[in-house]
Amino acid sequence: MLYSHCKVYSNYRVKQRGEKMQRLSIGEMSKLSNVSIQTLRYYDQIGLFKPAFVDNSSGYRYYNIDQLFYLDIVKYLRHLELPLKQIKQIIALPPAQLNELLENRSSLIDAKIAQLLEIKQALKHQQQQITTQLKQATRPLGQVYHSHEAKQLLLQKNSPTDLTPLAKPDKEVRLLTQQLERSQAVASLQYGFAFPLKDYRSLSALTYSKLVMPVYRKLELDPEFELYELPATEWLAISFKWSTDTYLEHYQKLLAAYQKEFKTLTDQTDVYEISVPITYSVTGNSEFITELKIPLYHR
Repeated sequence: MLYSHCKVYSNYRVKQRGEKMQRLSIGEMSKLSNVSIQTLRYYDQIGLFKPAFVDNSSGYRYYNIDQLFYLDIVKYLRHLELPLKQIKQIIALPPAQLNELLENRSSLIDAKIAQLLEIKQALKHQQQQITTQLKQATRPLGQVYHSHEAKQLLLQKNSPTDLTPLAKPDKEVRLLTQQLERSQAVASLQYGFAFPLKDYRSLSALTYSKLVMPVYRKLELDPEFELYELPATEWLAISFKWSTDTYLEHYQKLLAAYQKEFKTLTDQTDVYEISVPITYSVTGNSEFITELKIPLYHR
């Protein structure tokens, strides 16, 4: 595209042969090209776009009228967000190499678009999470309720066999965020655990089976990780301010409501524990609202 324009412009110059080439002062070039005088001076300084003539006595720069087109080429390449050092190399390339470079640039832009779309999804999910928090704030904590959620994609990993609500899970949760970073995916501010639906009598007996974290797209994963899609479904849930002192009490209340509604337990069902921070301040206390929820899609 750039070189075809050059050909047309060269024909224009042939028509002007024999006539005195019109020269433009740096101010006139700036106005015609919409490029600042400071930028034109800088382009001259780095050897990217030099004036056709410099008056030795005054130091004034003058440009030929046909240089406007070549300045447009520089502006076009800058519009592609190419660095000036690379532009200086590009303008000396033959068309075949230029075409290959532009193709590579197109691939980079596609990757950037995909990254921005993922960031947009992460923002949307975070808005939904905060909206959920606000809804939970209107519910009395410690009360069992029904909720409906859209399908959700989870990154999950088998939990260590000794991980219970009594433990500090930060190192294990970090394994999920590290996998997302290796997959060049946006990390979620929400994480949780899954464990079998049973009648636990102590927190030490309640061992997590999975570490889980929401994700927004399919990922290339290390062997110990997997993606699991939770279908859209209704949930039976209870929310409370995180505390190991009251965790089992709230779980037993949720379990009793489930048994009252469905009579029996099923080994096919997992309970999900999802925690969200009460505040996002890095200097605040680590306080969380925890939601225990049982999916009802098996019923």
